[in-house]
Amino acid sequence: LDYLPDASARDPGLLVHFGPGRADVREAFPDQFRPYLLFGCDLRKNFDGTLFRFPLRTAEAAARSGIKSAPCTPDAILNLFSAFQAPARMCLLFLRSVVRVEAKVRL
Repeated sequence: LDYLPDASARDPGLLVHFGPGRADVREAFPDQFRPYLLFGCDLRKNFDGTLFRFPLRTAEAAARSGIKSAPCTPDAILNLFSAFQAPARMCLLFLRSVVRVEAKVRL
């Protein structure tokens, strides 16, 4: 709620329209969209994939957040990735359109 203009607890999201003649959301919200660049999604050309952004918070950010009040440590995230690794391989057998599951860690 602190990062998007006009966001509220009742209406915390933002619908973004992409395409020619639209405002450059990367410039309007650089902190929000910078992580997508790590995966090659520059929001200017087609991106062949699906990205998820989770509300992971440090203890300080969680205390202030109106979205997620529970903190998440780097160790907890790495443990989550490790726990998902084995089932992810099995999931790929049953998901026709998913070719790869990738997670990146920025320390």
